Amino acid sequence: MGGYICIRIAARRPEVVERLILVSPAILPHVRNVFEFVVPLLSATRQMTPLFFPVLVYDALRANPLTILQTAHTLLAQMGDIYEDMHVIGAPTLLIWGEQDTLVPPEIAPLARKALKHSRLFFIRQAGHVSMFDRPVVFNEVVMKFLQGEAVGE
Repeated sequence: MGGYICIRIAARRPEVVERLILVSPAILPHVRNVFEFVVPLLSATRQMTPLFFPVLVYDALRANPLTILQTAHTLLAQMGDIYEDMHVIGAPTLLIWGEQDTLVPPEIAPLARKALKHSRLFFIRQAGHVSMFDRPVVFNEVVMKFLQGEAVGE
């Protein structure tokens, strides 16, 4: 949901966004309700790094699972106009995707790249949906290069 929120802010408040980094944003055109996310979410949970599971559980409990469910439902219901928002973003954008992401499959990445006119795409090998946790050294190197104005990705 973080990518969705960042896209909204970048589109509607461009003066506050100098550069944008989106990590496997959940822009799934065919998913319209939260229940369609259940199977991919379970699959992603099975493939996540075991050390990340306690972090996920702690954050979910702290945020309240019902609140997360309601928020996800609301965001998915508004998904159609997310592509409109993506088309107006002018900030340089880096898309980072874990090659083994089962929650938001890498096949979605070209759609995001096409919708974001000033974007570059970087795939992280041996990483799933939480690529910053799966491969932190690679993730941080790519992010730092992008923030310093270097061209990364394709």
